Amino acid sequence: MAHRVLMGPNNVVIVAVAGLRSPEEAEACGDDFLRFYREHPTGLVLFDTTLARSTASPERMFHWTFSLARACPTSRAAVIARAPDCAFARLWRRALREAGHEAGMFQNADEAEAWLLSPVDADTLYVS
Repeated sequence: MAHRVLMGPNNVVIVAVAGLRSPEEAEACGDDFLRFYREHPTGLVLFDTTLARSTASPERMFHWTFSLARACPTSRAAVIARAPDCAFARLWRRALREAGHEAGMFQNADEAEAWLLSPVDADTLYVS
């Protein structure tokens, strides 16, 4: 399993995860992200899950993901999925939304970044 957390262009925090992820490895990535994001709370997160898989049960993963999302400042997060039906990415999007973040799911980085950087207001409706 590999993960990277870094500051990308336009003040977007990028989190990229890859490989088969155990619950412990996912938690280590979450800890790294949270530490980085608390130092750089830009409000914009690009989460690339296209190469990630998880060994955790959906229930455990959602509980952990929701807890992590609640610990973050309110943000706009774009989740990049390998396919529209990717359970891993859909679970992340759901947890982020339920924790109060604005979250969208995309299949490529260009669309995700365009959405992150677009002007929004409380009445904007996104369909993904």
